[in-house]
Amino acid sequence: MNQKALTLPTDVYNALTIHAIALSDTIPQSVLDLGNFWETATYNIGGYGLSLDDIEHGILRRNATHPVKKKIQFSPDDPRVELVIKHPDPRIHFALVCGGKSCPAISVYSAENLDEALKTAAKSYCQQEVNVDKEKKQVTMSKMFQWYISDFAHTPQDLVRWVLPYLGSDQQDAASVLVSDPSLQVIYSDYNWQLNKI
Repeated sequence: MNQKALTLPTDVYNALTIHAIALSDTIPQSVLDLGNFWETATYNIGGYGLSLDDIEHGILRRNATHPVKKKIQFSPDDPRVELVIKHPDPRIHFALVCGGKSCPAISVYSAENLDEALKTAAKSYCQQEVNVDKEKKQVTMSKMFQWYISDFAHTPQDLVRWVLPYLGSDQQDAASVLVSDPSLQVIYSDYNWQLNKI
């Protein structure tokens, strides 16, 4: 994995999010109040106009299908295709800050600390947003996992397997037992888009 290739767009994404919110005429209650925020908040980098969607879905997710628009971010003839990360890391979802309360905590990343920082971010997010109820045979996790399940796994059970290493020991033990149970239910909690403190 090219650490620098992941680091720069991640830090730019987070800076652009905070910058665009701060430039609003009034600070909104929710990032959803900003209309097409992820499409219109844009920086010019190296002569390319890059929106938050361009950075997340086009560059960091290897031009993957947008979960809402259901289409790839960059067309094949878009010159920005050259910026696409060849080997995306799904842990990047725990590093991108959208401004909402359900988003990961903000951090600054460097090529020297990226792998360890993404591991820490994944643990922090999963331990906060994933809950295992052994008695009910349920795993409840952030809606973000449902939106981007294809970045992590093919099935909800595989998704539970993916998050296992990032859970606290008690939750990890419970999830390890449930992951092989065919009656396991994976539930996705509502996403809180209310503006986080900036």
